[in-house]
Amino acid sequence: MVHRLISIALLCSSFVAFAQAGPKAHQALDLSIRTDRIVYSRADAVELQLQVTNYGPNNPYIWRTDLCWECVQALKLHVIAADGREIASGPTSGLPPIPPRPGHPEDFIRIESGTFYGTITELKTANLFPKPGKYDLFVTYDSALPVEFVSWFPRNDPATNIPVRTKGDPTLTSNRLKITIEK
Repeated sequence: MVHRLISIALLCSSFVAFAQAGPKAHQALDLSIRTDRIVYSRADAVELQLQVTNYGPNNPYIWRTDLCWECVQALKLHVIAADGREIASGPTSGLPPIPPRPGHPEDFIRIESGTFYGTITELKTANLFPKPGKYDLFVTYDSALPVEFVSWFPRNDPATNIPVRTKGDPTLTSNRLKITIEK
């Protein structure tokens, strides 16, 4: 009986180890933001730096269009007023995304273990912040790429065999920045 329990325990631990080793596009990814300053006037532009860092052992891929502020709604900018209410803002177009192209692996960004990928965007403070004051700023990232996107590709396309981040993966949330807007 003891041998049977030990065998079952070993089998279960092997299954868990195998499941954890499988390709998951969202494992150990971190989303962070920075700005060039913390105090701005209403006439300034905020230089927003967005960075996705891979701290895990796998090498996930991200659809390049997901990290384009003006392309899809994968990135959402959250502006929180001092009273705690969220202000609706953000530089997304709301247009449906153009899907990745079969046979074009350059549509995906590989983020190798121990590396990061980043973008820099300038945003006008007058478009983000309604009046002078103190605000919190953070970003969330939910891929706009449907889970079933691989069915759009021929079976021999490389995109069907790589761990790509899709809508089915957990939301990434960045750090919060404190921003002051002066007159």
